[in-house]
Amino acid sequence: MTDPWITRLRNQYFWSLVRMVEPGGKEHSELLSIMFNMDYHYDNCMDENRAADGMKLREDYLAACNNDAKVRVAINVHSISVFEVLLALAQRIEDDVMQEDELGDRSPMWFWSMIRNVGLYDCTNSSDRINDGLKIFNTLQTALSRDFDECGHGGFFPVEYPPSDMRDSDLWGQAMCWLVENFSAH
Repeated sequence: MTDPWITRLRNQYFWSLVRMVEPGGKEHSELLSIMFNMDYHYDNCMDENRAADGMKLREDYLAACNNDAKVRVAINVHSISVFEVLLALAQRIEDDVMQEDELGDRSPMWFWSMIRNVGLYDCTNSSDRINDGLKIFNTLQTALSRDFDECGHGGFFPVEYPPSDMRDSDLWGQAMCWLVENFSAH
């Protein structure tokens, strides 16, 4: 059984992440909670970088909490989550590739694009789909294990004209192909 203080501090961290992608935090919080409680696993060695990006989210949060030891314990009880990885990936897309100062921070847009691409955007708190946790888990697992078609359909970054089989690319490579195909004017 988890200590109540760990649960409380972990929940505070979770809600800080939710506010980064959904300021009101009400429409998709159950989906995001499922993603937060799902460990990130990868089989492409380059996707270890995505886990490192997720760890940076934790480090940033810890810095904002003055590196409080209890907070460190609470947020490191679990492995990096799917939510942390996808949020960090969205931030990296924005900061390293797509940043345009006049448009502001579009990290939430990139995050929700990934969620739409795997067909989970309509899993709102008020929809019946949110009750099918196993289907949500399996959908995310399909995308993470690259068990989708060669164009990436079923994954986070589907394209119509992939330069190579998308199943052979790490998440970053898939993202770059998707961005080129969908946002090449930038």
